[in-house]
Amino acid sequence: MIVPENEPIGATIVTMTAADSDDGPNGIVHYSISSGNEREEFRVDPATGAITIHQPLDYDTVPEYRLNITASDLGFEPHHATAMLTVTLTDINDNAPVFNQTSYEAFLPENTPPHSTVYCVQAHDIDSAKNAIIQYSIVGGSGKDVFSIEPKTGIIFSKTSFDYEELNTYIVDILAANPDSSMYGSTKVVVHITGKNEFYPRFMQPVFHFDVSESAEVGTSVGMIQATDQDAGDDGVVFYLFVGSSNDRGFSIGSETGMIKVSRRLDRETQNRVVLTVMAKNAGGIRGNDTDEAQVIVSIQDGNDPPEFQQAVYDAVIPEGSSPGTKVITVKAVDKDVRPQNNQFSYSIIGGNQGHAFKVDPATGDVETTSQLDRETVPAYTLTLGAIDTGSPPQTGTTTIRIAVQDVNDNGPLFDPPEVIGYVMENEPPNTSVMTLSAMDPDLPPNGAPFTYRLVGGRQKDLVTVEGQSGVVKTTRSIDREMTPQLDILVSV
Repeated sequence: MIVPENEPIGATIVTMTAADSDDGPNGIVHYSISSGNEREEFRVDPATGAITIHQPLDYDTVPEYRLNITASDLGFEPHHATAMLTVTLTDINDNAPVFNQTSYEAFLPENTPPHSTVYCVQAHDIDSAKNAIIQYSIVGGSGKDVFSIEPKTGIIFSKTSFDYEELNTYIVDILAANPDSSMYGSTKVVVHITGKNEFYPRFMQPVFHFDVSESAEVGTSVGMIQATDQDAGDDGVVFYLFVGSSNDRGFSIGSETGMIKVSRRLDRETQNRVVLTVMAKNAGGIRGNDTDEAQVIVSIQDGNDPPEFQQAVYDAVIPEGSSPGTKVITVKAVDKDVRPQNNQFSYSIIGGNQGHAFKVDPATGDVETTSQLDRETVPAYTLTLGAIDTGSPPQTGTTTIRIAVQDVNDNGPLFDPPEVIGYVMENEPPNTSVMTLSAMDPDLPPNGAPFTYRLVGGRQKDLVTVEGQSGVVKTTRSIDREMTPQLDILVSV
């Protein structure tokens, strides 16, 4: 039995008939589908044997069915007969061609000759062969007029040669259709024109001139050179580098910017003119004449260098109590600048001068005291001394002076605490300790501790002794409180 796949549900495709010559119930026949109808696409009328469509049919899923139709009588012990019904579906064009992507990316080098293969698209149609014939066509997009497609294979060809610098992206809208049918699928192909390195960098001029001060800090910009490349994209990016010994002349160059900067301290007295050779190139290796070179002449101008002290650190010692105006030390600096306005300088204390205890002669560098010093108040000074030139702007060189204040015996000892009370029980034996004296002196040894104690007076001085080094006060005899309730003594340290 041949049935179109679009036959409607409920349609009768055939009526099966079985004969039974018995009478009564033994001759009544009932029909059923015993196998081949697992998904219940068909149904049989038990009484009439009419086979009808129960579920939608799809040739692309199951093109053929083999149904076993069983006829059974209604006897007490029923008899059966089976016949096979083959149902063959005929395909109709009910599926459109489908691309596996909604968009494709293709790449074509610039200057590729016309009629070059660009890309191949492919659509699929699950209908039978006669209904799955596909024809491809270009229906729109910015590349409609510059690309063509082979209708049967889907191969896209270029119709012209492309220039990356002019336009580098095209969109091609593709249609895949069944002939003489409304069934179709669509996609788009984005064609990227890739650049070729057609042009090489060229400097805008063969020689560049720049000036820089010898006092310029490391990192100071000197000037920018520039080369151009007519390529677009990565092939048009220019890289700069120094050639040979130019890498060790005190300058650096930005590989992508062409900016030349100072890379170390400059000295005009050593070298007043530097000639650098710069190369401009594209990315990757050098292949021959694909580079360009230029000269950069840098004139080093006299700068205002700061004066330099002969020593970075000076050390000096001065006794405390020295009279104001006492000379502590003399410092000296030199300025190697050539211009008179840059090599004249004066000395000044610019830091560490607590209480303005020192001054410096601006011309000679003599450092003197301005007041008496007290080691016990400030034991040491660390002065920052500057030599400031008259340039514009002025430059300052600095040095450090470490001044130690020497101790003199300018302080007497003091009892600590100043008044001491001791205790002793009456009737204690001689040499009983009454108290221990202590003293302090802000001077350093030997001008301070250790101390010597002496018993110099007091009404009861005969009743005690004082140990000279330790300051321990002891009794010389047993004391009766009723006779002597208090001991008054005078001790010097």
